[in-house]
Amino acid sequence: MDTALKPEGTQAQLTDAPPHCVLTYHEVSRESGISLYTVTAEQFRSHIDLCRTLGLAAPLITFDDGHISNYEQALPVLSAAGIQATFFITAGWTDHRPDFMSWSQLRELARLGHSLQSHSWSHKLLTHLSPEDLFHELSASKEALEQKLGAPVVSISMPAGRWNQRVLEACGRAGYQQVFVSEPWIHNTQPGGLRVAGRFMVRRDTGLNRLARMCAGSKKLLWSMRAQHGVKKLARSIVGDHVYQYLWRRAAKRATEEWDSAG
Repeated sequence: MDTALKPEGTQAQLTDAPPHCVLTYHEVSRESGISLYTVTAEQFRSHIDLCRTLGLAAPLITFDDGHISNYEQALPVLSAAGIQATFFITAGWTDHRPDFMSWSQLRELARLGHSLQSHSWSHKLLTHLSPEDLFHELSASKEALEQKLGAPVVSISMPAGRWNQRVLEACGRAGYQQVFVSEPWIHNTQPGGLRVAGRFMVRRDTGLNRLARMCAGSKKLLWSMRAQHGVKKLARSIVGDHVYQYLWRRAAKRATEEWDSAG
């Protein structure tokens, strides 16, 4: 079942079978920004237009973190196109960090038919947490979103793309039905019925040709990305996960302060 680019008034259901492609955005700016994961509103609009023009398998549009630009810049584009997206929210940042959405803004997104799901409580690297802290990151976010927004939270995306079998099992115990990861070639079902779905991280340097190949399910592109992922995994094992993440975020010109207490 195709779960994105639906007519206005319908909502993407993350508990359905994963769509052909899941696209993930972070920040959407009015003008070109310095962060690697900031795209302009015009870029975002062109990505949606491309998928429609080429008649590609419609991707599910998702956003991570809950940045205020999702409401100010991305929402008008989504509304004009009649698309309901999925927003993975770092619940502990809501109403506490000025660059992130408020609960009232999240309620407005929900009213418009968008799906609000979990991105953990405070964006820590889940693979490095104690069982108690891991459960808190998973359950506190889910409970807060459900209480504040009045809708079930059944899906979670992994902060910084970090996950392992222990994290998956904890997600299942916390009541999640689907886990979204950063490896777009992954789509499977775990024991107990927990679904794991990969996503494609859209960056400011993602060209229309690459995006089209991704949405079309290019095996060559997926194998290339998988090889690059293996190299990055090796680098993390050499320098350490937190050091790697700190250096990566500096190179990508993204904020690093949340890693100060990440484990």
